[in-house]
Amino acid sequence: MRKISVFVGTSEDVYVFTITDGKRAFQLEPMVNQSESHHGMLLEGLIKIMEASQNVDLVYYSNHDHLPFEWEREFKKENQFSKGTKDLDKWNKVVELSKKNRINLTVKGDGDVLFAVGKRLSKEVRKNGS
Repeated sequence: MRKISVFVGTSEDVYVFTITDGKRAFQLEPMVNQSESHHGMLLEGLIKIMEASQNVDLVYYSNHDHLPFEWEREFKKENQFSKGTKDLDKWNKVVELSKKNRINLTVKGDGDVLFAVGKRLSKEVRKNGS
């Protein structure tokens, strides 16, 4: 399985992905938020990446600390989401895609040390191109 890292940059109602496989990096066109919340926007972005991915180890640097808790703690350790989990329909789609597309998903938050690396990488990609 190949490994890809996805770093999310957000600003108000726009988000952008910087994707790297360790050898090269590229940035997708910015996307406009269609969700009612920042949380939902990040999950919609994750779903788009997962729909276009197969047979990968995907590390998603979400720029949000609730997402890693919900995925890494609630779902992976307890094998279910809590009743209070936001955007449960989107999380269920993530679960479905992880199985269907054979994606080993890890979700990180903005407290992860590589989040800062992702911010720097995004700036370099914007400055120099992919």
